[in-house]
Amino acid sequence: MGIIIFFVFAAATAVFVSVSYAIGGKKSINGNGQLSGEEDREALALDARREAERQEMLSEIRILNEKLERYLHFVVSIPVAVKNINSTLSVDELINSSIRLTRAMIEAEEIGFYLFEKKTKTLKLMGSLGEESGKRAVIDLGKGIGGRAGELGMAAEMEQFVERQTANEAMTMAAPAIFRGNLIGVITAGGIKNPADNDKRFLSMIADLLAVAYVNILSWEETKIEANRDALTGIYNRRYFFRVAMEAVRKSLDYDLPLSIFLFDVDDFKHYNDKNGHPAGDRLLKDLCKLVKDRTRSINTFARYGGEEFIVLLKDSDRDAAMSYAEEIRRAIEAHTFEGEGGRITISGGVATFPMNGQNLDEIIEHADCALFTSKKAGKNRIAVFDPARSRPKTSPISRRLTPVSADCRE
Repeated sequence: MGIIIFFVFAAATAVFVSVSYAIGGKKSINGNGQLSGEEDREALALDARREAERQEMLSEIRILNEKLERYLHFVVSIPVAVKNINSTLSVDELINSSIRLTRAMIEAEEIGFYLFEKKTKTLKLMGSLGEESGKRAVIDLGKGIGGRAGELGMAAEMEQFVERQTANEAMTMAAPAIFRGNLIGVITAGGIKNPADNDKRFLSMIADLLAVAYVNILSWEETKIEANRDALTGIYNRRYFFRVAMEAVRKSLDYDLPLSIFLFDVDDFKHYNDKNGHPAGDRLLKDLCKLVKDRTRSINTFARYGGEEFIVLLKDSDRDAAMSYAEEIRRAIEAHTFEGEGGRITISGGVATFPMNGQNLDEIIEHADCALFTSKKAGKNRIAVFDPARSRPKTSPISRRLTPVSADCRE
């Protein structure tokens, strides 16, 4: 970039010297110190030519100065732009930052970013500025200026083609965002106020920055997902559960909403492993998690608590709603046939509700665990609800599988 600026300065200086030389020069005069008629006309014509040359050279200087200012603006802006783009942690923010940078660099009135859909070979509009917003949500690869840039893998201008491929083509320039040979998307621009020779190069540089930042965001999101997920079952892990549950408890206090915890484990899981082997046991846990997840609302959080023990955070759910959900899960697992010898399994579980069963998250989970213990003692394959009003555990009829328990259930 420094070399480019040097040559621009050198060119501007050369033009300035040429203008000075052209403006200089002497008029021819006669012996009386006056111009003759013919010489006067020649002098006027010469002055007119020199003035025209001077204006032309001044125009060239202005153009060079404008290019120089744009280069300097780019040199000053690009470090900040790179920092902003690389510090972005969401795709939406990245797209918006790239669109703003494009507008600042090439003064385009219409800008769009299209994300490449590999399966359909199409480009989907993800963000835009100007009239292009919402006009063409999807374009085929190879169609229009954006589709051609994506197909060719290089920046393109409308002038490169004999005619526009679509009647409403508003964009006149496009650059593909490519990372390690893979097309990420395409940036398009149109309505450029003061077109310059390097606009296409600027757009390509912005597309390159966007491609790298986009891949980094996806990698970061994948790492974050992996950090929050249980490696075997794919559901949330215990650490993520506590982070979400603590926030849910705070909201429950702020808005006076109930919140329940359902804690359960697989009955006689060790016996199943001994009979069928640990690989079969792992497959059973995966299938069980899918079964539970399919029956759990997206606002709730289902996580592996440890081993064959699982926990569900039930938002905006009182005790009755939590018990209804827990019993639905118990019946579904009891009716399902899993792989291996003795493929029928059951679960035992406990339910506790905030704030009636505890003042904080730890107490609620402890009381749900207490209710789970009571279910085990009562014969397994049932759900127990924590009830501090009862002085001692009482087992409900086996058909309902619901057991109210006391706070001293593990004593």
